[in-house]
Amino acid sequence: MTFVDIDDETLNIDLTRVPSGIAALIACHFAGLPVDLRRLRDRPRIVIEDAAHALGAVTPDGPVGNCANSEMCAFSFGPVKSITTAEGGAVTTNSESLAEKLRRFRNHGMIRTPQRGAWTYEVHEMGFNYKLSDIHSALGRSQLLKLEKFIARREDLARRYDLLLNRLPVRLPAACPPETRHARHLYPVRVANRSRVFADLRDSGIGVQVHYVPIHHHPAFADQSLDLSRTEAAYGELLLTGSP
Repeated sequence: MTFVDIDDETLNIDLTRVPSGIAALIACHFAGLPVDLRRLRDRPRIVIEDAAHALGAVTPDGPVGNCANSEMCAFSFGPVKSITTAEGGAVTTNSESLAEKLRRFRNHGMIRTPQRGAWTYEVHEMGFNYKLSDIHSALGRSQLLKLEKFIARREDLARRYDLLLNRLPVRLPAACPPETRHARHLYPVRVANRSRVFADLRDSGIGVQVHYVPIHHHPAFADQSLDLSRTEAAYGELLLTGSP
């Protein structure tokens, strides 16, 4: 497993630092700003988009989730996302074989064998119980009808933040490139003395948060030899707020 540092402006993965010859890449559209996967110099065999923040975002190649430059794209529908199914998510792909593998993976790795009996099945590979219930799916479908309205509201709030915070000594989020739409899941700013600013805002009843503790800080992935200086610098300054 190889970790890649971020772009200092967008806070997304720096595609120029992706090593050549890797088998797979996971690229996160941080805060809802899409990564421009067209800029990959040496495309891995498998590219997976982490679009937990990016439902409704658009790239020059179309909406995030159409897998124009990836094999799979994963979305989250948790309670704080642009739409919610209470919990759960979805994966999109243009590959029939990957779609079939995903269906097995979400259902304990089972393959039905009706030729041996209506009740029979086999487990051919590791899988989990990752099915989204019909009730949660119905909630998500109704929420999808409101997605454009939700994103428009988030855009309004982001413009208001831009206007009001532009006068303060904070570093605002990166501008959205042409032919791209930001999903505006989060509004990340960078500040000096982050711990003091965080505490003062929380004491004033302003619900800011810090996302996220870098993955290589966690014991499961710790590797102190990594050169992730941009990630470290961003983590020391980031404050974020979501849009209601």
